Amino acid sequence: MRSPPAFLLLLFGAALAAPSPHYGGSSELVAGGQIAPAGIFPYFAFLGFCGGSLITPRHVLTAAHCTSEEVPRRSIHMGQSKRTDYLHNVYGVQSRVSVAVHRHKDYDWRKSLNDIAILEVDPPFNLTAYVGLSYIKADDTELLKSPHAHLVGRGAMDIINGTQIGSDELRFAVIDLNDNPKCKNQVDKDPERKTICAGSKDAGSLGGDSGSPLTVYTPSERFQVGIDSAAIPSRDRHKYPTTFTRVSQFCDWMSEKTNGEFKCL
Repeated sequence: MRSPPAFLLLLFGAALAAPSPHYGGSSELVAGGQIAPAGIFPYFAFLGFCGGSLITPRHVLTAAHCTSEEVPRRSIHMGQSKRTDYLHNVYGVQSRVSVAVHRHKDYDWRKSLNDIAILEVDPPFNLTAYVGLSYIKADDTELLKSPHAHLVGRGAMDIINGTQIGSDELRFAVIDLNDNPKCKNQVDKDPERKTICAGSKDAGSLGGDSGSPLTVYTPSERFQVGIDSAAIPSRDRHKYPTTFTRVSQFCDWMSEKTNGEFKCL
């Protein structure tokens, strides 16, 4: 696990005296990740068995395969550190129920293409220090030149004897972005470049991380570049990288489905 950028470390210090994360501990094996103190990733949305990101106070971005148009109502929780915080009135946690779902009409589960959806909530979330927005650039060319990205999620944290071990706490990992031949081969199968891939040895997504945001941090900014879409169950994400929906390729679609409330930067 690599240390976060300086700007993220400042956030750690500001999070209501949140305890400093311990880096490199094998017990804190998203897989190969670290525990995320409350408020560090305010854009992360917990959908029960998937993740997502808040892109407007009323709209949560996630993977299409995490949703069903036949069942639009889903509980969505923001600001959580632990999985059950919403049950205990923990400060900063907000919960809503989705009232509509917008799945991409060209979603192809066989190829993991157009795996993107938006859940609409009413009433909207209140933006606070614990609940914030994810930002997306229309042109992510420079962002994708970054060697690493942050994956945040509540999925399994390890695989032991073929069984995925769940985590009660929100976790994050700094993983390699598009840096190996398998990633290149994976992306080359997508001529429209609507997907990206990422993963490191002993760090990446596992079961339950679908829909979770992949974000590139700079010293002063952060931008979401992907949505966790598809992965082979393995802790070695360098050998078996995860496929992510490349969100910059859906800026017009997101703006349309939110009636213009969301716009890429």
